[in-house]
Amino acid sequence: MICQNQIIRCDENALRKLAISKPTDLLFKKWIMVYENSDRVYQIADNIYKDLVKASGQLKLVIEEPHWIELSKESNRDELD
Repeated sequence: MICQNQIIRCDENALRKLAISKPTDLLFKKWIMVYENSDRVYQIADNIYKDLVKASGQLKLVIEEPHWIELSKESNRDELD
């Protein structure tokens, strides 16, 4: 995740402990999924998206297709500009 210009890494257990304080729908191409240019990393990002879609009913959220952004390297935030 990128938050306040920093890359923050968090594992699945950390995410499970977080409460959803202000849910918001993720509508078609109104949100982004950023991943590094590799098949393995794209597959991880795609699985995250699919898991969000699966969980959307239980979370009472609408999850639609993001705008996908591929970076040459995960740490290269200049490519996001």
